[in-house]
Amino acid sequence: MTENYKKQLLNYITNDITPTTPSSTQILENIIDIPRTDFTGFIPTAFAYFTVSDIIQSSTNGYFILYGGYVPAAETPSTDSRGFIMILDDNLKPIKTIYEFSSGTKLRPIQKMIQIEDGTFVAIDSTIFALPEDRSGIQTNEKRFIMLNNFSVKDNNNEYSVKLRISYKIPSSYENFFCLDIIKNPNSAHYLLAGATYIPVGNDHYDGARVIDLKINVGEANTWTNKNTNTSIYWLYGGFYGEFDNNDDASWKMILTENNPNGVNMGWWNGSSYTTILSVSGDVYPYVDSISMKNQAVFINYDTVYFVINNQRWGSSVRPRYVGLYKYVFSTGTLTEIYLKNIGSYDFNHSKEGIFITALNGELYINYCDNYDYDNNTANYNFQRLENDTWNPILISEDSNYVMEKTLSYTFNIYNLVSNVVLGQRMNTSRWKLEIIKEVYNNLNYNSTSYIDYNSLVSHSGTLYSGNNILFARNLYNKTLLNNTTVSTLEIPNTMLNEINITQKNLFGETNLKLVQDDNTLTKNIYETLFLNFINTINVINSDTNTHYPLSASYINENINIGTSSNSGDTSAGKIRINYQDSTTKIFSINWTRIDDYNKETNFSLYIDKPIENIDFLSNDESTVYCEINPTTESGNIYTISQKLKVI
Repeated sequence: MTENYKKQLLNYITNDITPTTPSSTQILENIIDIPRTDFTGFIPTAFAYFTVSDIIQSSTNGYFILYGGYVPAAETPSTDSRGFIMILDDNLKPIKTIYEFSSGTKLRPIQKMIQIEDGTFVAIDSTIFALPEDRSGIQTNEKRFIMLNNFSVKDNNNEYSVKLRISYKIPSSYENFFCLDIIKNPNSAHYLLAGATYIPVGNDHYDGARVIDLKINVGEANTWTNKNTNTSIYWLYGGFYGEFDNNDDASWKMILTENNPNGVNMGWWNGSSYTTILSVSGDVYPYVDSISMKNQAVFINYDTVYFVINNQRWGSSVRPRYVGLYKYVFSTGTLTEIYLKNIGSYDFNHSKEGIFITALNGELYINYCDNYDYDNNTANYNFQRLENDTWNPILISEDSNYVMEKTLSYTFNIYNLVSNVVLGQRMNTSRWKLEIIKEVYNNLNYNSTSYIDYNSLVSHSGTLYSGNNILFARNLYNKTLLNNTTVSTLEIPNTMLNEINITQKNLFGETNLKLVQDDNTLTKNIYETLFLNFINTINVINSDTNTHYPLSASYINENINIGTSSNSGDTSAGKIRINYQDSTTKIFSINWTRIDDYNKETNFSLYIDKPIENIDFLSNDESTVYCEINPTTESGNIYTISQKLKVI
């Protein structure tokens, strides 16, 4: 047990706990920059164009999937467009990049891909490489809905390979489409495909939007329907969310920015009507741009959306530039401004500051780039989990490569270990960015710096490290109380931490007090499930006589694992009992005085009016004897008795 455990135990059994105030500070464990050299051999050595469309974490093994498209050097999108799928382990170390199907056919550029319930993948691919913000050359080229195997695990040949199980061409009348979101009914083969369309007027990436509804039917033709925005108005795609009811009927909402004759506004569209959320206010133009930037709108659920407004790319004249974060609740029509900043006035169209948002388990995570250095293409990176809709980013790194609009963020968790990834989509040498931020967090737990309370010794969760790097965090699998011993069990699944040196194992209480720290190195055998036991045993001993009090130790152990104020009061060694030789007793309270963090002392005076047998130190509820002493006394005398209590 740790020194803090011992200190708290002494306070617990002397009823000397003064609860301290919990903190709301977000605690980050590791910030790791991954160099491009780690990806040597996994990225084409030369290319004309290259982009990562998005990141997926495999539900099968926690591995990561980067996917997208590229054009080889000296080629053009119309002459040679290709796709790729890159598999990374759960520490973002590349394992394999796949450029072709198992049949030998090259992958096409992949616009959007998701993993579905059975572990397999579905995607939209295209014959022509393009970026969402420049679709002018691809409005009529072929696009497919493709169904793939689970390539995040090895096949029967012990290889990672991509197999094309089946493909469906998107109807030619819908080909003017760049897919940005896919949502599937988990109970059927019903999909919503959402994205942008190209209108050959004005700016390439301020055009239209489309939702394609696809039902894959067994034994008959698939059902394709679609909804398009009004082609007489320019639209900017912001974000999308859909749901399916018990009858497999879909409902959805799309965030759009509208450029109509009356000005700019942003709002939401459900396929039949458009509702304005935010209009131009003074110099603030509410562009929500998920075409030229990623992670600009996130639905927490069907009723709540967070979105970023950013007019830094819009307008060639000198004008005030803004970036801001907002929250909108559909059921109440409530709009909340969380952050809004005037960055200054300038005429060049790129983002000096950027906000990129992701959601995990119903909570919002923010990556914020500021302090842009135009000459060196660097910026400061900040990060936060949004608490109570309060803007409070934490500085992560300074003067780091800033990839501006080509910043892709992704947040995921493996049990209590939450990680946020920031990736430069182009993965080129001059603007390389791959950073991972790790924190221990579970929204059902207390997650900040430790504090003191009556439940501080109630074991709750564990963490594992290799050196200074956190590997694993999880709530306990099981906890067993056997008399004076508590066994707290942490389960590590067979797919995780294989052949990795675990150099530190920690057990925490409910208030994040570290109870046990074990620094013995452990290497988990490959593909075994490991049950790691933290064992705390309490003994109560009279050091003068070497007498053990096992019932007392069990009573303390039971009560500290309940962890309430009343239990602490009952458990406290706050009374003594004088046992007289005539079988009568006298009980009175005592107080303890601190000597140091591990020692306390009590002193009391006792008048001997008749012969005594012994003196017991009792729990406050008088149910348990902690120690018995047998002083030599004579009737008619007054004695001062001193007793020390020490936790070692």
